[in-house]
Amino acid sequence: MIINGTKNKNSAKYIRHLQANDLLETRSPEGHYSFFKIKEVKGDTVFLRANKQESTNESGVYKLATDDNSFEEEIYLSTQQSIEEKFAKKEIVNVVRK
Repeated sequence: MIINGTKNKNSAKYIRHLQANDLLETRSPEGHYSFFKIKEVKGDTVFLRANKQESTNESGVYKLATDDNSFEEEIYLSTQQSIEEKFAKKEIVNVVRK
């Protein structure tokens, strides 16, 4: 599956109410872009899987595959608050919801 390259105007709303299968578009300190896929949300805990690929520019991130096989098996844990802080700092730049 390839994501459409348009920014999601609902990201600010979605970031406060994350759901399973949401994709978080991230920007690393080095300027690389990728996705984290939300596996599950339980209370304030968010379970995430990192995409195996990254792009050196934002427009290229939408060419990355986002099917389940494109994400690492390892599950990362975060809190809702931490994710909202990363969004405010532009470390998470977009939320894609299908």
